[in-house]
Amino acid sequence: MDDNKRRLVRHVTELMQDWQAEDAQRIADIGDALNAMHQIAASDPVLPRPCNGPLYDDWEFTTYIHKMREELAEIESAYKHINYGNGATIDHLFLECTDLITVVTSAMEHAGCDENKRQVYQGMVNSSNAVRDGGRRVRK
Repeated sequence: MDDNKRRLVRHVTELMQDWQAEDAQRIADIGDALNAMHQIAASDPVLPRPCNGPLYDDWEFTTYIHKMREELAEIESAYKHINYGNGATIDHLFLECTDLITVVTSAMEHAGCDENKRQVYQGMVNSSNAVRDGGRRVRK
């Protein structure tokens, strides 16, 4: 190989090494950005996700009310089992409570109350509860 070809090969090799180093830095930067995004997402509260898929397309608001009653009965049953020591765990009670929250959220969504509106209403209720009964409803 003549000197000119060796020089060109060396130049191309150096360029490729530079590109690889730049790509490695770019990949590391992307990784840092993804980690930061993950930390941001992990710090966000987990909000109830309404059941609003096609299975519920024909549900009326009253159907949601019936489902709320069903979930409330399941909460009562879970609580009774814990009280009487029938082997149920507190986790079962908490899951049933969360099911009720989800059904209520789904009903509100069905009625046209999106997540932003639900947060506004929750803020109003929180503020109201903070001052009602001389402020004794909510711990400071």
